[in-house]
Amino acid sequence: MVTHITANDSPEAALLFIHTRLDGVSDSTGAAVHGLKHIVGQALYTRDGLEGLIVCTRNPDSAVDGACYHGVMEAFFVAQSIDRALDSSEFEHLCTPWITRNDCLNIFHGIGHGYASFVGLDLEKALELCTYLPTPARISACMTGVHMEWSES
Repeated sequence: MVTHITANDSPEAALLFIHTRLDGVSDSTGAAVHGLKHIVGQALYTRDGLEGLIVCTRNPDSAVDGACYHGVMEAFFVAQSIDRALDSSEFEHLCTPWITRNDCLNIFHGIGHGYASFVGLDLEKALELCTYLPTPARISACMTGVHMEWSES
């Protein structure tokens, strides 16, 4: 259903569907719901590129679980076939003044998740990416994303 809504209506409509119909249904659905938001994030990247991260900030649940951000970043890394340190300027414009600090940090947390997944959970390689980010808070957010992806996988 989420894939159908994403393709035939919009990723935003799919996020709303997930929020209104699926979030909070039960603890056992949490992982599945998180995965569905990854799918929507991937579709946002296909449609909007990295600007899809900004769309994620408008989702009521993004700051809670970050799954939409993670999906955008996964799609970014796959599309770019990145196997190198990133130029942080690719992401700086995403933290505009109207995005809360938590949402901004969640974007960088999602970068950590996406990169860890892309490099096949190579912890050292993924953490090295984080060190190229411009501020200690963003480095830390990225590193927690790497560690979470690595430990949960």
